[in-house]
Amino acid sequence: MLKAPMLDIAKGERENALLEPSRLRALSDRERGEEILAVCRSAAAIYVSRLKSGMPPLKPDPWPESAWEFLRKHAANATQR
Repeated sequence: MLKAPMLDIAKGERENALLEPSRLRALSDRERGEEILAVCRSAAAIYVSRLKSGMPPLKPDPWPESAWEFLRKHAANATQR
């Protein structure tokens, strides 16, 4: 019986995740914008597919209190200037 080495898919994902920030930093503003648009289009296509398949619309989770506190502090600092 042949023993094939096990593929460590998670290892590849971890290595890719480490390279991703440097790849993103190297992009121009235009390229970053194109990436954001591509992600948004993909998310919209997935959402439309969910609705077409009969799944109910998503109900977003409420923001955590820490997010509201951050926004309050940021707004207070912006109005003091």
